[in-house]
Amino acid sequence: MICDQVIVEPEKMILKLPRVQHLCARILGKLRSEEDE
Repeated sequence: MICDQVIVEPEKMILKLPRVQHLCARILGKLRSEEDE
């Protein structure tokens, strides 16, 4: 079942998607810049 794989291994599924990985990097960058202020 695909749903089971998404629940069991969400990180692995996300890492396979470059767009999601890039989006996460942008979000982390925003959080870091906000903390510095």
